[in-house]
Amino acid sequence: METETVVWHAKPSNWCKFSTYAVCLLLAGGIVSAAILLVEPLIYAGIALPLLIALSTFIAIKSTTYKLTDQRFFVDEGIFTRISDELELYRIKDITVVRPFFLRLVGRGSIILHTSDKTHPRLRIRGVRDIDHVRDQIRNLVEMWRERKHVREIDRSGDLEIAG
Repeated sequence: METETVVWHAKPSNWCKFSTYAVCLLLAGGIVSAAILLVEPLIYAGIALPLLIALSTFIAIKSTTYKLTDQRFFVDEGIFTRISDELELYRIKDITVVRPFFLRLVGRGSIILHTSDKTHPRLRIRGVRDIDHVRDQIRNLVEMWRERKHVREIDRSGDLEIAG
């Protein structure tokens, strides 16, 4: 058994949840405005909801890690219950790079791995910095492992199958 070497390791960016944070901020601002206009201090208690949503989103993002080794891709996520999943690189069939507007502004994007894996037919890697470099690393390792394991794709009438 070969020893695995970590090629890339990262956490998603909180910029991925920009819209969630913006909605929470607007909601909190609306609650504060209502409390001031209605002179009702009890309304301030409602500010806890958007703050809890923003906090749980922040913690969920910070508790997610991505790791690419020279053999597999790992995703660890979860706040109270940790879920660790791995994907054999030779199972990756295609790679899509998505660069939403707000992520482009901060030099980040997302990668979608289209796979033959049953648990993750589409695995999204969010908020990646230097996205083209990461995509190329994944692609090169996938090609190497497909060659080593003699994995070939067979396309019959539009359905994609993997032979190996």
